[in-house]
Amino acid sequence: PATNTPVALTFNNSESFNTGVTVVSNSRITYDTTAIYSISVRVELLNAAAADHDAYLWLRKNGTDIANSNSVIVVPKTGDGGHAVIEISYIQSLVANDYIEAVVMVEDAAVDVKYTATFYVM
Repeated sequence: PATNTPVALTFNNSESFNTGVTVVSNSRITYDTTAIYSISVRVELLNAAAADHDAYLWLRKNGTDIANSNSVIVVPKTGDGGHAVIEISYIQSLVANDYIEAVVMVEDAAVDVKYTATFYVM
C-alpha cells in the first residue's frame, strides 16, 4: 500500500466449499443470501523501516466504510522483528448481492502486506 492511501485487499480465489460467497473484482466478497454474518480478516504485515509505523484495517460494505470496524496496530521496526498481525472480527447483516471489502492503510510505504490476507465468513 502507498502511504496514507486506503487500499482494498485482493483475493485470488475462494475455496470451493464457500457456497453462496464469491470473490468479485478480486476484492469484493459477495453474498447471495440475506443473513447475519460473522466476518473476520487477518493480515500479516512487514515493516522494512528502522522505525515503528502504524497500520490500519477496516471493512467496507457496498463501497462505504463500516463505522467502528477500524483497528490499528503498530508494526515494529526491522530491528524489533518487523512483523505484526492485525485481525478484525465483525458481525454484519447483509442482503443478497451485498459485498464486503477489507481495507488496509499504512502510515509509511515501508510497511507492506507480507502474505496473502485471509477472509473468514461464518
